[in-house]
Amino acid sequence: MKRHVKASSAGSTAGQSARLGGLRLVLLAFCTAAVFSASVSNAAAVVQVTLVGNGAGTVTSDKGSPPINCSISGGTVSGTCSAEPPVDFSFLPTTMTATPAPGSVFAGWTVGENGCMGTSTPCDLLFPSFGLSYSLTASFEPPPPPPVSTTEGTGEVNYYYAGLEGRVNPGGNKVDSCFFEYGETTAYGETTPCLPASIGSGTSDIPVSAQTSQLEPSTTYHYRLVATNLGGPGNGDDRTFTTTTAPADNCPNAAIRAEQGGRALMLPDCMAYEQVSPPQKAQAVAVQPLFSANGERVIFVSGAAIGDPPGLPGFLKYITTRGPSGWGTPVAALAPKEYCCGNPGEDGQGVAFAPDLSRWANIPATAAQTSRGIGQVFSEAIDGSRVALSPLFQGTSPNQSFVKGTSADMSHVYVTKTLVSDEIYDAHLDSGGVPTLPLFADLKKMQRSLNSGAAVPAHLGGTTEEMAQ
Repeated sequence: MKRHVKASSAGSTAGQSARLGGLRLVLLAFCTAAVFSASVSNAAAVVQVTLVGNGAGTVTSDKGSPPINCSISGGTVSGTCSAEPPVDFSFLPTTMTATPAPGSVFAGWTVGENGCMGTSTPCDLLFPSFGLSYSLTASFEPPPPPPVSTTEGTGEVNYYYAGLEGRVNPGGNKVDSCFFEYGETTAYGETTPCLPASIGSGTSDIPVSAQTSQLEPSTTYHYRLVATNLGGPGNGDDRTFTTTTAPADNCPNAAIRAEQGGRALMLPDCMAYEQVSPPQKAQAVAVQPLFSANGERVIFVSGAAIGDPPGLPGFLKYITTRGPSGWGTPVAALAPKEYCCGNPGEDGQGVAFAPDLSRWANIPATAAQTSRGIGQVFSEAIDGSRVALSPLFQGTSPNQSFVKGTSADMSHVYVTKTLVSDEIYDAHLDSGGVPTLPLFADLKKMQRSLNSGAAVPAHLGGTTEEMAQ
């Protein structure tokens, strides 16, 4: 193990070799205006903290007896600047936190060796107990004046977006962010980042621009430019623009599209939006949508669905179908709690669907089966029917069996019994209607055969690489 040794400015050795049998770790911090040194043997790591600047603030550590707690104010450093962390390795990492006093800002770390970076606080010193040394300088300053932001006019404005323009003068201080705020009132509510993304820290005006996201036609919007630095935001003046009138809509559902606004008007082929899932239920939104080939059926993950009460345990996958009167109340699928306790394909890896999403292949299990790595392949349908296509089989550990694909009619389901396997098994009903799970292909053995010049078995209908995919 490589050890780094630091010497204190007083000339004493601050870092020596560590004895692994009776490991003793010493965390030292050296502060500006008052350098603390200690005559400690067997020190494995040294952390040096220097506090500088014309502001006020404190640097602390979450480890040590007592922890580091060094402060600076008016150029004077005080407080506890040395610590001896516990030997127990479970106390890693050591977290350093820089906290500015009111009226000051943390200007950042000056990196020495293996230290924190930028203005990140708190930051972790990951391995001080393994012999690595750290040298940190924390700077506290009075807040600089915010950048000067000038809101200017607009570029192109049409019925669905607008180009915004302005100027930023950093005033000699680094600009951290630049964006335009916009909305139908002076509360704004929407933002869009500036271009160029980096403004720098010069003293000249920098022209910036941005483009809004989707807007509504024939609507007046407020906007302003905002640039920030350590001193806070510099807000430009509020200005307004008005989007143009949308072109005539000759679609048979024009009234619905107009009601839905500019986003619907941008849809092709007279499309409009339809609500398929609740915007929020059980304090969560619907996610992970999967659409059927004809767009008439959708699977999504949610805490509940339209028409269902919230409060279901966890998140379920729902299937909803579009009927003559709209989207029907979805049915819970793939995750009923009585048989799904682990991986029924929560991330899609263990499930294969028919193109119209009316049927799917799955490997559910009871809690007892899951804990023992036991699985069974089923073909399931939206009407609630289930057919076992395989007998129970033993995997190597819980939730490690995966559906790899199916035949076109989904009567055959190809699975692996383990997370990483070269053996593909074919789950299907035999001629007597009995679930069976014979070996379908051994990809590793096939690859060895191909490497020796053998032909691909005719019944596979493809290459080994195609089968692996």
